Amino acid sequence: MKKKWLIGVCSVCSVLLLMGTNIPRAVAVGDSVERALSFGAAVKIPFKVVDETGDPVSGAKISVGLFLWTDEQNSAKGVTDQDGIFTVRGKATDEVTYFITKEGYYYTNGKFRLSQQPDTNVKNGKWMPYGKERRVVLKRRVNPIPMFARPKWKFLSIPEINTPYGFDAIAMDWVEPLGKGKHVDILCEYKGKGLSGMNYRDGTLSLVWVDRNCGFYQDNVADAEFKSSYHADTNQSFQTAITFINQSDVHTGGFVTKSDIYLVFRIRSRHSFNGKLMGVHYGKIYLPIDFGYVQPIEGEKACFGISIYTNPTENDTNLEFLPYHSLNYPDEQSKQPNIAP
Repeated sequence: MKKKWLIGVCSVCSVLLLMGTNIPRAVAVGDSVERALSFGAAVKIPFKVVDETGDPVSGAKISVGLFLWTDEQNSAKGVTDQDGIFTVRGKATDEVTYFITKEGYYYTNGKFRLSQQPDTNVKNGKWMPYGKERRVVLKRRVNPIPMFARPKWKFLSIPEINTPYGFDAIAMDWVEPLGKGKHVDILCEYKGKGLSGMNYRDGTLSLVWVDRNCGFYQDNVADAEFKSSYHADTNQSFQTAITFINQSDVHTGGFVTKSDIYLVFRIRSRHSFNGKLMGVHYGKIYLPIDFGYVQPIEGEKACFGISIYTNPTENDTNLEFLPYHSLNYPDEQSKQPNIAP
């Protein structure tokens, strides 16, 4: 009887101790997503690596990280088999990251959360659906070419806010007399109320394409080194204006570092006598566009940085840029930054 009484007391004490500690509530929940988010659950993920046509890519090097709230090493490395598959087994709390490379292809990486997958749950200590295939597209290097290109970190100073300025998307500069440009492809205007601390309060940046039948459309970026499509889609409906709302504070470095979209544009339209569109130049802009306030030696100014590429050949829709080969810096070929493809 005494032994049974002691067991009962110990059980009650254990419960009280658990209630009074900082141990996550998930301890008492059992086999659940909440518990897995704190302590991890088993995963089995077959990564299926394919090219743009859906054919399997064998021999691709892949590295996968499974996040845990511990110092425990929890990663896997290997190569895809003849079916393009590499299977990862381990334990994770939620986030899974992956990095894939192969010669002749663009480096690809990405991440996802197990808790945010369709029909996710935890059963018998495993993230479900257990063993569900993860498909990843590895993009080939097809035909990268030199282009007119300007990296985002080469900021353009904006002389006055609330004033439109012409930008030449081939010279990659303001038009004369502010810069080297000859033709207004895009009107850029930074609108705001003036300086407020380190930033222009309520600032917006507007881009307007001025030539007839010119403009842009939006597309989704890929989780790859080469983020855009290979070619501009000539069947798209091209818009003529877009406005960005105070995305960054250039002075403090508060940049938006990722965007899910980019812009494909066309400029320099050429028409026949009867008005038929005969020629354009295609290009792309990776977002976000950084704009804000800087403080150069000569005084306070607004500025913006833009990652922009223009194909030099009329009517060529190719958007695959060859890094280190911006036509705007021919004398600095070996010093060019590795602008994204």
